[in-house]
Amino acid sequence: MGISQVSISDVAQINSDLSRRLLSRQSILASCPDSVGSFAAAGPAVSELYLFLTSYYLPQRYPSLFSINWSGSTLINTSLGLHYPLSPDPSPEQTLRRLGSIIDEDFMFLLPAPDGDGYNLQAYVACFASGFQVGDILGKRLRELHHEVPGYRNRLQPSMERWFGALQVGKIARRYNWTVTLHGRLRNDVGENQLYTENQDADDRAADELSIHCVKAHLRTELQHIWRLPQTKAIVFSYKTHVYPLSELKAQGEGDALATAIEGLSKGNAPEIVRYKRATIWGKPVCKYLRS
Repeated sequence: MGISQVSISDVAQINSDLSRRLLSRQSILASCPDSVGSFAAAGPAVSELYLFLTSYYLPQRYPSLFSINWSGSTLINTSLGLHYPLSPDPSPEQTLRRLGSIIDEDFMFLLPAPDGDGYNLQAYVACFASGFQVGDILGKRLRELHHEVPGYRNRLQPSMERWFGALQVGKIARRYNWTVTLHGRLRNDVGENQLYTENQDADDRAADELSIHCVKAHLRTELQHIWRLPQTKAIVFSYKTHVYPLSELKAQGEGDALATAIEGLSKGNAPEIVRYKRATIWGKPVCKYLRS
């Protein structure tokens, strides 16, 4: 999984473009109802995270950006002048909508499946989702969420199930994920590259056609954190998404390093990851562009 341990203070990363990104998230939440989903059973976990972030974490970690009003009832985003109740809404979906507009992170809540068969996704707010249809993930088991990941069932599933079950309160795990997109959009419900097919010849033809568009391509990264809530014992999976124009990375002298990483996708213990990341389309033209 490529996991490292971090402290709770590292969980929510705030950048200088917070206001712009929060406005984008608010627009998505208003126009895309499936950006939020929850089962009633996940309500206590959603409320627990909301209370922690609004009442403690954000005003303590970022006091120049967030404060609590004099009566102790409202969180204030001082940069945007927005006010949010400290108390969670009775509806977990509404609480998730608030959460998704307060902080620039997406959250998923995993709880033991009602039938005792592993963990399943019981709540989420996903504004900047990509590579999956957001509305289809609610209720999916951990193994179902990863069923397209090459080698997951045979190599990763048993250890992942054990790892999630053994995750202790207070332990914060961090991992990174990345791919290349042919655009700079933060949200894409149906996949990173619309020209992906199951036919290698078709992918090769698409790659030739896309060579001229590499200047518009972006590196998409996710900074992911996984931890267990102390009261409900739910597992929270959060991720922050960034997109970086390849033209900027190339200008900064990072082109060859990224091209080497792309070529290395086929050399690991799961070479099928090349097709999973759609690199059969963008790999060759992007590497050529990065080294030109």
